[in-house]
Amino acid sequence: MNFIKSLSCFGGSLSSTADQSRSERRSGTTMNRNVFIHKRKKPSPLLRLPEELQSKICTYLQAHDIAKLAQVNSHINITIKNADLIAKAWYRQFALSHQTLLKTPLTSKDKNQLEGWLRRFTKDEALIKSIMDRQESKYFPVLFVSTVTKLMSECETFKLETKATFPAFGKSDLFKFSPDGHHVIIPIDKGKVKIYGKKDGGSWEEKITISHDDWIRSVTFSANSRHVVTTSDDKTAKIYDLSTDGSWVEKATISHVKSIFEATFSPADRYIVTASKDGKAKIYGKQDDGSWVEKAIISHDDFENSAEFSADGLYVVAIEHRRAIIYGKQDDGSWVKKAIISHYKPVRSAKFSADSRHLVTCSNDGTVAICGKKDDGSWRIEIILTVHEDNTAKITELRMNE
Repeated sequence: MNFIKSLSCFGGSLSSTADQSRSERRSGTTMNRNVFIHKRKKPSPLLRLPEELQSKICTYLQAHDIAKLAQVNSHINITIKNADLIAKAWYRQFALSHQTLLKTPLTSKDKNQLEGWLRRFTKDEALIKSIMDRQESKYFPVLFVSTVTKLMSECETFKLETKATFPAFGKSDLFKFSPDGHHVIIPIDKGKVKIYGKKDGGSWEEKITISHDDWIRSVTFSANSRHVVTTSDDKTAKIYDLSTDGSWVEKATISHVKSIFEATFSPADRYIVTASKDGKAKIYGKQDDGSWVEKAIISHDDFENSAEFSADGLYVVAIEHRRAIIYGKQDDGSWVKKAIISHYKPVRSAKFSADSRHLVTCSNDGTVAICGKKDDGSWRIEIILTVHEDNTAKITELRMNE
């Protein structure tokens, strides 16, 4: 069974029987206009094109238009199904950053977990098999996410079922699920959190208690769900790794002179960067033997509000009061300052784009700056958006004089 065959949310089912198409007049709707194709001896010019060109033409259409086109002609229907064009068109409607967010959960789940995810919404084992057989395809995330979306849209109701109840304490931002959904962190005291693990039957069991000598500031899972880092007002950050036997083991303690606001992992989970009130950011890297060692210290004149990696792991942005500072990783493993984006008031956030070629900063001074990476590796401010008190916004594009 081809899962695209019944994507009702994309415009209806797709006929795969050529005899049926030839035995009746076909009709469809595209671009809000009804289309009727009568029998004729000569094939349409579109059908005389190679399948590669037919597929290329479909890349300029929306998902519902492709679905209706498939209903009009069985030959095009086969091309559309073989190339999964409907699912790809549905996926293209999302921005690149949103596509990355949709794909990320799949990278941390194995085949059994993904099959279980599908079984929440369908009992059609043939459908599940048709999707999972494509797991090695580069288009698998597109097929999987579009199918789950379609199945969820067909659910009339969702049943909520209580699986566990935990004792808890403190701020809600310290409650964290791992990306794979198999572990959860629960604060139980100002300086303590517990990690619970999900068992095969769906119940939860306590795995470990992580303790600090003062208030815990942040808890963070790595993208692969196998590492945890906690930060605290006791001036330390603690790194824990998940062992093959399912236990959590402390691997390293990062020390600062003052409180540590937060710590984040690089996308590939090989590095951690901390942000501290002492004006320093420390970068730790994971060795081949599983240990974590200090790789670099980034020092500033003011305290570090936050620090995080770019998607490719080659850059770090650190917020230092009214400035966002970009650091780049060198071939020898060192980190050097690449650019400084200054504002008149404190910087609230600084985020890299999904392709790691742009940085967006937002400040309390009412400005948003977009900084772009050039071909020579330098970074320059390209656009400044200024919000004024009269409820108007001005966009300024900065260009180099030629």
